Amino acid sequence: MMRYPWTWMVLLSLFSSCKRTEVVPGYLTVDQVSLSVAGGQGSSSQKVTTLWMYTDDRAEGAWDLPARIPVTQVGQRTIKAVAGIRRNGVSTDRIIYPFYATWSGQVELAPTQPASVQPVFSYFTGLSFWIEAFESAGNQFDPDSQTDTTLIMVTTATGGPGDVFEGNGSGLIAVDTLRPFFRCVSSDAFTPPTGSPVFLELDYRGDMRFLIGTYFTQGGTVTRNPYLFVNPTEAPGGGPVWNKIYVDLSPVMNLPGTTERKFYIEARLPDGRNSATVRLDNVKLIHRQS
Repeated sequence: MMRYPWTWMVLLSLFSSCKRTEVVPGYLTVDQVSLSVAGGQGSSSQKVTTLWMYTDDRAEGAWDLPARIPVTQVGQRTIKAVAGIRRNGVSTDRIIYPFYATWSGQVELAPTQPASVQPVFSYFTGLSFWIEAFESAGNQFDPDSQTDTTLIMVTTATGGPGDVFEGNGSGLIAVDTLRPFFRCVSSDAFTPPTGSPVFLELDYRGDMRFLIGTYFTQGGTVTRNPYLFVNPTEAPGGGPVWNKIYVDLSPVMNLPGTTERKFYIEARLPDGRNSATVRLDNVKLIHRQS
């Protein structure tokens, strides 16, 4: 027997009035980004692969490019993008690049509608750039005492299709059975401020892997430190495929008690091959100014 029928009527009324409100998202689409450079900063070449996105300072997560990002806000909004790269070329090691400033812009957002943005990043101020772009005769590398060959400049006039990444020239590493070993060292030494991130940027293409390492002096002894192998971008005899890598030299360029810190590039003829090549362009070593 129901003693309080009015109680059930009130509960049913409450339940029927509780309707779920669905939020219909809009979308941010980011197909590409670019880099704007100032004087003394070198090429605008970049390989931003991940974006940390914000809408009115609300984090929308990290997204690989190209990105389609659902957002629940509508109306005029401030969008911010933080540039991420693959440290040392490793796809699973995504980090915020410490030298690109955050991009921001105004976007009108509407439910179910895509809104496209194309962030244009720039370098922070207060950075030191060492640049070899192979745009003039000579270069800022010295041949190592053990090398069999030297770094050659290839120009748009002397090279073939794809030999030059951009501008007028690129650097060529060529090894063969008579000259199987190559190593060059930066002419300048580096003294970044203690704790500063240090990155080596470069564009490259080649059919053999090459090594990036460092030299430093500690206690009067010069030490060579192999650091990172960079994989080939193409098969032997294949078409030109250029890539860009950001090499994090911070651990070896910040070793306490060391001086005369330099970096080197090394290549060795692969087993079973008669010849192999690597081409370089837009080599930049960047750290904060003192």
